[in-house]
Amino acid sequence: MSTSTKKKMLDAAVLLFNAKGYGGTSVRAIAQKADVNPALISYYFKNKDGLLEELAIDYFEGYMDVLGKAMNEVDRTYAPAAIKEVIVSLLEHQRSHAETARFIYRELTLDSMLAKEVASTYLAKEKYAFSSLFEQGIRQKHLVSFPVAYTIMQLKTMLMTPYLQKHYLTNVLYVFPHEPYFHVMHQQQVCGWIDQMTLAVKQHA
Repeated sequence: MSTSTKKKMLDAAVLLFNAKGYGGTSVRAIAQKADVNPALISYYFKNKDGLLEELAIDYFEGYMDVLGKAMNEVDRTYAPAAIKEVIVSLLEHQRSHAETARFIYRELTLDSMLAKEVASTYLAKEKYAFSSLFEQGIRQKHLVSFPVAYTIMQLKTMLMTPYLQKHYLTNVLYVFPHEPYFHVMHQQQVCGWIDQMTLAVKQHA
């Protein structure tokens, strides 16, 4: 199977999963959307769960590659700057895989098979990376001392919200996640949150 054919099937799957839900999407519908024989999906992915697993692994492998590369390249002598560099890299990965991010994050909130069997290892590694950076910032007295688990929770909320709340953002707040301007503003807001944590330390010094 060519890489392009495989990509067509995965792209079709994630578009339909987002539009109709995982449960509301059939293998036949995915094959029709991708313009391939349904037998190809059954042969290479076995079933719809296999497609879901492939999507999740592909997304998280890329996500962790970006996170690992950013962690290796940042200067940790000043943790807030290092955290912001990592955030920028992760936001760009999400932006370039927006449809997949939207589907996977939604599945995580449903505590589906994806969360239980596929994502747990990746999320544990992500937690370790974030924890090490925030704990270092606290030790350096560059970040406000706050329970790290709750700090990570806030960060993850900011990273994931545009993909979980697309309807709310578009129809209530009138901001549009697909526009380049949104990504600039979103990045500034998340990095600005880190700056506020740094400022709080200086104000109490």
